[in-house]
Amino acid sequence: MERQIFEEITQDGKEQSYLYFIEHHHKNSNLNNAYDALLELYKTTKSKTGTAAFIKNYPKAIHRSEAWQLLFTISVKTFTKEELENFITAYPDFPFRNSILKEVQLNDLVLIPIEKNERIGFADTTGKILIEPLYDEVSDFREGLSIVHKNDSVFFINKENVNTLQRIFTDALPFHNGLAPVKVNERWFLIDRSGEIRSEAFDEVNELSEDLYIVKQANFYCAIDEYAQKIYPCKFDKLGYLKNSCAYYQLEGKYGFITRSGYVHKPEFEWISDFSSTGLAIYKLNNKFGLIRNNGKILLDPKYDLIQVCTDNIYLLVLNNSYGFYSSNACFLSEVIYDYEKERSIKFYTNGSVLKLLKKKSEALMDLNGRISIDFNTYQEIGFASNGLIRIKKNNKYGFVDRKLNQVIPFKYITATDFEDSLAIVSTKNGFSIINTNGEVIESSVTKIEKPAKGLFLIETEEGNQLVNKKGNRLFSNLSSFELNGKYLIIYLNNGEIKIVRT
Repeated sequence: MERQIFEEITQDGKEQSYLYFIEHHHKNSNLNNAYDALLELYKTTKSKTGTAAFIKNYPKAIHRSEAWQLLFTISVKTFTKEELENFITAYPDFPFRNSILKEVQLNDLVLIPIEKNERIGFADTTGKILIEPLYDEVSDFREGLSIVHKNDSVFFINKENVNTLQRIFTDALPFHNGLAPVKVNERWFLIDRSGEIRSEAFDEVNELSEDLYIVKQANFYCAIDEYAQKIYPCKFDKLGYLKNSCAYYQLEGKYGFITRSGYVHKPEFEWISDFSSTGLAIYKLNNKFGLIRNNGKILLDPKYDLIQVCTDNIYLLVLNNSYGFYSSNACFLSEVIYDYEKERSIKFYTNGSVLKLLKKKSEALMDLNGRISIDFNTYQEIGFASNGLIRIKKNNKYGFVDRKLNQVIPFKYITATDFEDSLAIVSTKNGFSIINTNGEVIESSVTKIEKPAKGLFLIETEEGNQLVNKKGNRLFSNLSSFELNGKYLIIYLNNGEIKIVRT
C-alpha cells in the first residue's frame, strides 16, 4: 500500500510531487526513495537552489552528505581561489570545509612540469620537486588538476599527486568549468569533478576552442558547448575549430563556413582558412586564392597564386612571382609589383605598421599610407624600427640608425639582431656581444650567445653554458639544458639541480 501511494503521487517525476510526498508522507517506508529521486532530479537539472533547500529542509536525510557534495559540484566549476572562498562564505556549514581550505591553499601553489631520468614530475617555483618524476607525460594544472600518463593509463591528479577521481581512462582533455572530456575504451564522454558522465557518447572529441568542442559522432562532425549541448548538427565530413566565432566545414569534398550566430555559407571552395579577428578568411577556388568576409561577401576574387596573413589587418598577395599588400579595410596598400621570395619568413615583409618592398634584391620601407621612408638602393638590408633604432646592413656590415637615418651605432658587425628590451646580440670576428641602444657592451663571449627568453641570455663557454640577465649578471653556470614553459624557464644544471626562473 505504501509503495502504491508513493508511485501514484510521484508518477510524473516532477519536483513538486516529490516535495509533496516528503511533506505529507514522511513516515512512509519509501521516504528514502523520494529523497533519492529528488536529489537525482536536482543533479540532472543542476539546481543549486533545490539542492541547497534539500540540505536545509531535510537535516536527518541519509542523503544529506551526498547533497552537500552535489551542491559543491554544481557551485564550484573552475576551482579558483575566489570561487572556493565564495562557496565557504555562502555555505559556512559545509561539512567538508577543511577539504576546501586545503584546495584554497593548493590553489596558490604553482607547479611546473620538470623532467628527470626520462620521467616527468612537478617542481615549485624554487625548483624543489614536490611530485616525483613518475610519469611519461603530464599536462599543466587546470582547475587544480593535471592529466598524467603512466604506461597505458591516463588519469587526473591534484597538486598532492592524488588521483582524485579514482578512475583510469584511455585518454583525457583538461577540465573547463567543471567538465572534462575523457576517453573510456573507444568512446568519449564529458565528466564532472565527481567522475559522473554528463554527456552522450562521441567517437572523437577535440580540444576546446572558444568554449566549444568539435566532436565526431556516427562518422560526422558537429560542435557542442562546454555543457555538452549541441550547437551545430552532426552533419559535416570535417569541422574546424571555432576561431573568431567562425569555423570552416567540409561537405562532400567542398569547403564552406558556419558562424556562431548560425549563418551557414554554402560549400563551394576547395579550401578555406580560419577567420581573423577582423572577420576575413582566405579561400581557394579553381586553384587560385581570394578573400571573403564572415558575412559571405567576397573581397578579392580568386585570382592570386598565394595569399598570406601578415597581421589581422594586412595580407600579402602573390601573383606571377610578384607581391603586394592588401588591407582588411578592403583596400590595396600597394601595387602587386614587388619581387616575391618564398623562402622569406612572413615577418620579413611587414611588422604590421611598415611594409618592406623588394626589387632586384634591393629593399625599401613604406608606411601604410604609401609614403616611402627608406628608398631602394640606400642600404643592402633594412630592418624594422625597434626601441627607436633600425638595423641596417651597409658595405656588408651591420649597424643601427635612428628614424631620421642618423647613424647611432657604427656599421661594424658581421651579424646583428633587432633590439628587444633595449638589447641586441651582435658579432664581430672576435666573438659575440650583448649591446644596449648606445652601443655599449653589456656582456661578451668568444662563443655564441642566444636569447632563450625575454631578458635572459645563454652564453656557451668552455667551462659550460652560462645564463646571464639583461644587466650582464651571471645567474647560473654549468647548464645542461633548459626549456620554456609559459612564463617560466626551467634550467637543468650539470650537477642534477633544477632551477626555475620567471621570465
